[in-house]
Amino acid sequence: MKEENNADGNRDWMADLKKYENFLRKIDLGKYSNLREIKTVEQDLPKEMLPLDIYYEYYWDKTDFKDFNDVFEIYWEEKLHHIMKFIENYFYGCSISFVKEGLKARLYRIWMSILTQFHFQYLWNALFDEKLISDAELDRKGIDAVADFEGGVWASKSRRFLTGERHLRGDSQADGVEWWM
Repeated sequence: MKEENNADGNRDWMADLKKYENFLRKIDLGKYSNLREIKTVEQDLPKEMLPLDIYYEYYWDKTDFKDFNDVFEIYWEEKLHHIMKFIENYFYGCSISFVKEGLKARLYRIWMSILTQFHFQYLWNALFDEKLISDAELDRKGIDAVADFEGGVWASKSRRFLTGERHLRGDSQADGVEWWM
């Protein structure tokens, strides 16, 4: 995990939160409304095609918050070799522009989800002494964030949760948090 982006005591989380919220306010959702209906790329993306490293770089590690179109073009350039293999395997005979539009729609949905996750994390880190640690490596494992508390470690997963020794809620359907002693 990258320490400089997470538990750095020198980072001004309140200033970062304000900057992030300002960025969120300026997102023109109407600009991307056409992407909500496109469902041509719905299968799980291969690990090497996931945009997590790029999203973490621009929205968490740094505060260089980019417009979705800009970050998608960065993704397209960085992942083009893998994208071409993906097209060969799953979209043989389809035009590159067709697949690009489908990938853009898919990455837009991931982008909206991760922006929500990051908003929570910025807010948490601005308000609490125990800072959330989050990076693309953890996210690929299905863990959104981890916080180390005296007496336990808290981990948040977006869908399914790791089985720990002790749940805050006493059932296997617990959503949101896990404690390990």
